[in-house]
Amino acid sequence: MKSNPKTSGADIKTLATITLDSAQTSASGAMNKITPIADEEPKRALRSGYVLCVQSYRSTIRYLGEAKKSLASGDVRGQNINVSDAMRSSTYCQDEMLKVKGDPSVVKDGGDFQNICSIVLVISKMMM
Repeated sequence: MKSNPKTSGADIKTLATITLDSAQTSASGAMNKITPIADEEPKRALRSGYVLCVQSYRSTIRYLGEAKKSLASGDVRGQNINVSDAMRSSTYCQDEMLKVKGDPSVVKDGGDFQNICSIVLVISKMMM
């Protein structure tokens, strides 16, 4: 947050928007990292795990888009629901990677994403 000049003097709604943008960037980055791995993985079980991750992150990104719409319309409750759904969706990827012993950086990326979303939820609660 400190590295983003837009946060200086920003109101709470702007901070929520900036943090949601960061969550979307994180989720998109994770999906973009996983997609080529899924396409190239020769082992069926691992490939299935990566494909599930790609699908999970697609859903995650969709939920974050809905959260931004909710925020823009002043629907803080809807924002919270969508951010929580995004977090839950990305957790499917983390769980699957642990199960199939996939790339550990995918699990780390998911943890980073979860942390960003937790910040969004805290900001949302402050807006209520």
